[in-house]
Amino acid sequence: YQFIKGATSLGLGGARNHLLDLATGDYFIPLEPEIFLFPFALEKFATAASHSQATIITCPRKEVGEAERIVNFSGGTLPTILKSDLYRQNCILFSRHLLKKFRHTESKDIQTQAWEIIAAAVATGEKIIYYPYPLYEYKVTSETVISQEPHPREQYSLRQYLAQIPPVDWSPRQIYMLLTAIQQLQSQPQQHYSAEMEELRSQILSLESKLLQARKEAKKVKKLKAKLSAIESSKFWKLRQRWFRLKRFLRLPTDE
Repeated sequence: YQFIKGATSLGLGGARNHLLDLATGDYFIPLEPEIFLFPFALEKFATAASHSQATIITCPRKEVGEAERIVNFSGGTLPTILKSDLYRQNCILFSRHLLKKFRHTESKDIQTQAWEIIAAAVATGEKIIYYPYPLYEYKVTSETVISQEPHPREQYSLRQYLAQIPPVDWSPRQIYMLLTAIQQLQSQPQQHYSAEMEELRSQILSLESKLLQARKEAKKVKKLKAKLSAIESSKFWKLRQRWFRLKRFLRLPTDE
């Protein structure tokens, strides 16, 4: 084993690229402080990689601590992978050859390097193997809980990362899947807006009904005010008001 101390803070991506430049083996597996490997986990990762000749080996994540669950993620097509970052807290074995081809993004604002590399591997048709059982535990605390929904900055970084791949290296199957996803997105907004328009029409009709009712009530109020004004201007009303003022002057009861 060799302990390497960086002279300056390189950030997550920069530190991993620096380690890869110094590495001499065939595989690279980054470990976070919250990850606890099961016995013989490294051997199982390496055996699966050597037998399958895959460039990436991943497995389910067993979460312990504040959350107790098994998180499964078997990859899939590129449109599925682009939806959310499921790989930030994972223990993943990468081929060093792959990581020379797809280096880690070195921006210190980006923490989704594994997501970018796996997306690039899928886009280019690299072989990815999914080990069926958890090979490690991940300790979940209030500080280690990370949302799977990436920040817009990270989404932009992923698009930039994939845009650097030469078109000739893209997998025809993944291009087909992306085109299929685009066609589905183009048809979905019409259905979405149609439902939204129906909801707006319903709200408009409801408001129009309330407005009509309010106008009717306003007419009633106007008539009552006119009637009250007519009563107050009548000779009887004026005489009544004078009578009450006289009673108050004489300190007589005015409630009779």
